[in-house]
Amino acid sequence: MKFCRLLLLFFFCLTATAAPLQEDRELESQLLNLKLRAAGTQAEFMGNRVSAAYVQLMRSTLLEKRHGDPVVIRQKLLKLRDEIRLGLDWPKPKQYVIPYVDGGWSAKNQTNTLTFEGEYPVNSQKIGDTRTVWKFCYDRKHLYWSARFYDPTPRSVPEKPYEGDALELFVRGDPRLREYRELVVDCAGNTHTAWNVTKLYGTYDNYIGPCDGFKFRVLPAPDGWIVEASVPWGEIPGYLPGAEASQGATVVLMALRTRYGGKTAATPIPFPYDGHNIYGHMTMTLGKESK
Repeated sequence: MKFCRLLLLFFFCLTATAAPLQEDRELESQLLNLKLRAAGTQAEFMGNRVSAAYVQLMRSTLLEKRHGDPVVIRQKLLKLRDEIRLGLDWPKPKQYVIPYVDGGWSAKNQTNTLTFEGEYPVNSQKIGDTRTVWKFCYDRKHLYWSARFYDPTPRSVPEKPYEGDALELFVRGDPRLREYRELVVDCAGNTHTAWNVTKLYGTYDNYIGPCDGFKFRVLPAPDGWIVEASVPWGEIPGYLPGAEASQGATVVLMALRTRYGGKTAATPIPFPYDGHNIYGHMTMTLGKESK
């Protein structure tokens, strides 16, 4: 009987939970408050993660002193807190107009484009390489985009093009949609195409598969390289297969330069987090069609 009592006491000591530290209570309060404040801002991408299952598990583990390393968990939650704060006051992208072209992605038409000069490292509002050039235009059947990068020795990762030197485009046809296309072309012409869906809790589902009609070419250039690409409107979420676009319609997108070796990615405008942050994508209106 005495042994049983000792065993029960030992079990109780193992399972009893100590009161959470004051700093952990404050961190929990901060995370919940930031999640509410993030709604409708570019921080929503990270704010939604506060309610993700894996983050809820970390939060409860820290507060209830369950099994787990509190130092590691606290560091991860503090990082999430700081990431949410980063996007709270991030300036919203302004509205842009994409010019109409007649005759496809020709050298002549590339002078009539929405053009951005320079690139911004992700999570920075300070311009980086000022030589980079991004271009966008459209016709009724296709969306066109290109980028000119300066890098004399680009490197590819054929099995995962987005881990090498590459151009990514994230695009959807309606800002209300959570679905978007991801189209990647690297410096060697390797591609990755997917149909993604942003979930409610800051994560996304990735459906890798072909994109019919997606065309591109990679060109050498002095001290760098160029990508030119196009995709039919019917392959973009928000458009039915075979559909055409017309002036006044909306397209929401973000282009992103990835770098080999885990170097910081870059975009045409200041942009937080990564390309899957649909809350920070640029909203564009299709311009007037030429006669």
